[in-house]
Amino acid sequence: MYLSTLSLGALNVAQVQPSSSPDTLTTAIIVILCIVLLLAIVVIGFFGIKAGKFIGIQFEKFSKQLEKSNESFEQFRTEQKKTNDTMNEFMKDSKLVNERLQDKVFKQDSKIGENKRRIDENKRRLDRHEKVILKHHPDAQLD
Repeated sequence: MYLSTLSLGALNVAQVQPSSSPDTLTTAIIVILCIVLLLAIVVIGFFGIKAGKFIGIQFEKFSKQLEKSNESFEQFRTEQKKTNDTMNEFMKDSKLVNERLQDKVFKQDSKIGENKRRIDENKRRLDRHEKVILKHHPDAQLD
């Protein structure tokens, strides 16, 4: 029994005490993992820079297209404003022409009315003259 206790104690001591230096396999694995980690960081950084440049170039292209689109829109707005101004001038001119034509039509209507009144007045005079002539000369033929 003493022997078994002694051997168990030896096993416990062997398990508890760490070895003074790590073995070469563990060291090699740690070094390889560090190298792989550094390579992964470098590769990710490289592709990150490439992706950043690509995104930057695409953003520049998009910005230029947006700027051209804005310029085209501003040009369209300027042309639209010119068209609207021209239409407004045309409407003003059209309104003035319409008012003048209405004045002329009113004047013509007034002249027509005046001429009809004169014609009616002249017909009445002619009828009176015919009556006077027929009264004094009953055998006269008036056409």
